[in-house]
Amino acid sequence: MSGDVLVSMKTVRRSELAALLGGAQGPEQQRARDLARERARAVQARLDAAAGESGGAQGALGLTVPDALEELLAGRVAQDVPGAGAAYRRAQIALLAGIGSEPVLLGSYAAPPKALYARMDEEMRALGVPEPLLPYRFLFAGAPEELPLPEPPDGHPGLGSLPVDRAGAVAEAGRQVAYSLGTTYYAARPLVDALEAAHQEWQRALRSGRRDHADLIVFWSDDE
Repeated sequence: MSGDVLVSMKTVRRSELAALLGGAQGPEQQRARDLARERARAVQARLDAAAGESGGAQGALGLTVPDALEELLAGRVAQDVPGAGAAYRRAQIALLAGIGSEPVLLGSYAAPPKALYARMDEEMRALGVPEPLLPYRFLFAGAPEELPLPEPPDGHPGLGSLPVDRAGAVAEAGRQVAYSLGTTYYAARPLVDALEAAHQEWQRALRSGRRDHADLIVFWSDDE
């Protein structure tokens, strides 16, 4: 692991996510599940290797990422052991790999980014951005409602989501104040640009009459 925390996002269809968790057996769902299992095994191998290097025990999360993934795919979240929230979140990140758009990297940070985005909220609020349009509330709101996951004690890795139809308003509010921000300007611009692009793609899909358009933006932060 590099030690950097990556903040990323992608657009997905709620129905696509629900199909994976609801046991749909089509070829697209099977491909996404196979890719998720491959990613989950790779993440667990890196975690085990890092634990070994530091003298920790294998599976120190208390729940392995592959086992957490299988629970998600079966539509249940049953474990309440130390570190289970982090395992489930890593499992969902693996699950996202096989669906939706290509991921967009919003930033790479040397420490968990929650404090940075909390400071961005403070700066935007001081510049008059309304509370519903501040970024922290959706970047770290937790998993989409289809996946009620337990919260890890340290809040990291983080997950969040935002309906695509709200992305335009959030992006516009951020763009209006971006050049007046202080220390968080460098993080705000990539977020604003990515949200604006997602909203424009959604509008193009609506104009073309497509019914398979993405309707949800998912955010995650992790050090994989």
